[in-house]
Amino acid sequence: MSQITVRPVEARVYTNEFRVYGMVHFRPNTGVAWLLNAEDRPHLPMTEVRMYRAGIEHPPSPDDLVYESDFVAIPKTSIAWIAGGARDEAREGMGLHARDVILVYPTYVLAGSFAMRPEVRLSDFVGLAMGKKSFLTLANVRVLGPAKPGASFAERPVLQEHEFVTVDIRKVAGVLDARSADPMKAYRVDG
Repeated sequence: MSQITVRPVEARVYTNEFRVYGMVHFRPNTGVAWLLNAEDRPHLPMTEVRMYRAGIEHPPSPDDLVYESDFVAIPKTSIAWIAGGARDEAREGMGLHARDVILVYPTYVLAGSFAMRPEVRLSDFVGLAMGKKSFLTLANVRVLGPAKPGASFAERPVLQEHEFVTVDIRKVAGVLDARSADPMKAYRVDG
């Protein structure tokens, strides 16, 4: 019997209940979105785990630590987004272009870009993902915190920045096209 080599990579999983810090183990040439979109895997296994109360602050306060364990299985249905892990690069290139979006959650937003074909409408891209493979890679991400009432997106504080995150598009309260959100111009990725 052959043994599959896996590589452990640090990741932070955000759910409505917890922030889970630990290691995710990947097969060669796979990433977070591939692993979470696999239909035969109902959970995300993690090792060397620290579970903190829900929030988006990083690093978390030591007072927010709830559990520590050598292993946890997180139901995929509870995952909102993941920072870190391994990036899915199989789809990159192939005529895809960065499309700036703003993913809206109740108390914060993720500003970044999806890799998609330029002729595809954002609504069609999101609709297809919601129907089939709901975990998507968002690149060049800024996590923007709460704003005062009436404030623009540009006035929100930047709480975290990531090269990429993996989001469950089904857990997003809304997907905004950043091209039509003028205040977001300060957050656009040029290049």
